Amino acid sequence: MRNNLLSLQQTAKLQDLTQNRLATGLKVNSAIDNPSSYYTAQSLNNRAEDLNILLDAMSQGIQTLKAVNESIEAGTKFLEQAKSVANQAFEASAAELISLPPVVAEVSTEAELLAAIDSGKKGTILLKNDIALSEDTKLVLKDGQSLSGKDGDTGKPTLSFKFTNVNGHAIELGNGSIISDLSLELNSDNAGSFVVSATNGKTATAQNLKIKYSCEKEKGLLSNSLLRSDTGGSLILRGNFEGTGEGNPRFISASGADTSAVIKTGAVINFQATGRYIRGIEFYDKSQLTVEKAVTMNFDLASSTSSRILGIYVNGASADIDSANINIRTSGIGSSIGMEVNQNGRLSVRGSSKINIETNSDGSTGLWSDLGASMDFSGDTLVNINNKGADSYGIRVSGDGSSFNVLSSRNRFNIISSVMVNHVLTAGQTNLLTMEKGSQISWAMPDKTEQGYWQASSTVRLAQSDSNADLNGFETVVSVQKLSDTAASLADLPVNLSEIKSEKEEGFSLSFNEILAQYDNLINDSWYKGVNLLKSQDLKVVFNESRTSDLDIKGVDATTAGLGLETADWSSAAGVQESLDQIDSAINQLRLYASEFGNYYQIVTTRENFTNSLINVLTEGADQLTLADMNQESANMLALQTRQQLAVNSLSLASQASQSVLKLF
Repeated sequence: MRNNLLSLQQTAKLQDLTQNRLATGLKVNSAIDNPSSYYTAQSLNNRAEDLNILLDAMSQGIQTLKAVNESIEAGTKFLEQAKSVANQAFEASAAELISLPPVVAEVSTEAELLAAIDSGKKGTILLKNDIALSEDTKLVLKDGQSLSGKDGDTGKPTLSFKFTNVNGHAIELGNGSIISDLSLELNSDNAGSFVVSATNGKTATAQNLKIKYSCEKEKGLLSNSLLRSDTGGSLILRGNFEGTGEGNPRFISASGADTSAVIKTGAVINFQATGRYIRGIEFYDKSQLTVEKAVTMNFDLASSTSSRILGIYVNGASADIDSANINIRTSGIGSSIGMEVNQNGRLSVRGSSKINIETNSDGSTGLWSDLGASMDFSGDTLVNINNKGADSYGIRVSGDGSSFNVLSSRNRFNIISSVMVNHVLTAGQTNLLTMEKGSQISWAMPDKTEQGYWQASSTVRLAQSDSNADLNGFETVVSVQKLSDTAASLADLPVNLSEIKSEKEEGFSLSFNEILAQYDNLINDSWYKGVNLLKSQDLKVVFNESRTSDLDIKGVDATTAGLGLETADWSSAAGVQESLDQIDSAINQLRLYASEFGNYYQIVTTRENFTNSLINVLTEGADQLTLADMNQESANMLALQTRQQLAVNSLSLASQASQSVLKLF
């Protein structure tokens, strides 16, 4: 019986142990159960917990890198949009250039140059370096011969001339000739000297030239020109021109029937000159000037004497200007005129042309139609006239039959001048000022004592006869409505006229700059949990609990400044091309950044996956040491319950046997 009791007690104890394992799921609940397994499992679980904390940091590092990737993708779209705007601006401003014929000679000396020309071979004569020609030496190209200083990107060598006892054409072009990519210098003592010319029925092209003209002691009074067309010649201008002059130069001049000059689409002309009798453009005697779309002409002229200077002068000739940007500034001692047409000449300005005229001397005039001439403005033409001297005139119409015609309702004239419109006539003479319905004129005296803004409410024809008259405002003209008592203000032209942009260029550049600003805003907003890897902030991701394994993710400067992107300065196609080059470089740099951060992302993701797996391994190892096998423990419990029942039955039988013995007594 005692053995039965001991067995029953042992069974109960085993039942308690099994029941505890079933309840907790652990076969080792404390160090008492199994010190080795318990402490080993605790170490494994502790490491797993440490790694689990690091896993959260890795996950946040991955999110930071995802934020970078999203920002780079969106930023790249912004830059591609900016590139599209720049391409549109480039297409609008790019000059129409023509290719040079094959090179037939490469020259480095005057003798080689003269020999190549004398050979008569058609093709391009290529200057390899600067050449200073002997005094009074001229170059007369044969038909089909071209002269260039450019072969790829070799630049513009200088060709220098010195005239002492002769005058005339320094370089006379043949039929079909092209002179391109050269720097030309002419120093002349005589009147009638021209640097480049097309004459005698020849048609030739000049493109991408830098020209410096100087007339010693100002001996030459008439028709000194950087570019010249006469005697039936036709000169075509393409590309960019930089001209400077001292003495009495014109940038381009022409004279004679069937003589013409064409300034092709996108050409840019910058001309600065000092002296007397200076003109930007001067066309005489039935010659024809054509200025195509998107041409920019900047004339900065200063007189050194009391002689009158003019920006554009059309005398008995005709000029057609389509959608050009013309900026004229005159200064110095003598009076000046922005644009003048006389002797039955005709000037037509149309399309989306914009004209800025600033005069800085007394007695100056903005626009002048004289001696039977006509000045016609149409399309969306905008004219700004700022006469800063005393006794000045915004518009002058003088002589019999002269007319000044504003032919479009979209024309706008902004004038600051002593007199708005001046009619000059003698007895028996009549001239005309015409304004189309809807056209507008703003006028103010320099001191603003009189000013206003007017619009034609119907077609206006103001005919003046027999005597002079000044018109300041339209108070007496019934068909002109006063819109405001305040005239439009005009800012001074910048020191460098090439900084002036057309409205179209301004629109493109504003759009471009706005996109860059939005790009910077995006980069500024690319932070995650206070870290912005695109603004040179770094991120450290730790991979193990002892902090001996980590990854330093270096931030980059992906702002416009960091990528070398500058706001648009698109006064020329070269400026647009520079922006395009910067955009291409920035997009490539962003792609490199994306690749670098993509590598970081792969590293951190791989380590995150590894850490996840390692945590599972550690947890599994700890579980193997401490977790109970529930199937086994359940079977044990069933066996112990059976064993307990058998032991109870056995003890009961033993007790009955003992009582049967006691009944015998």
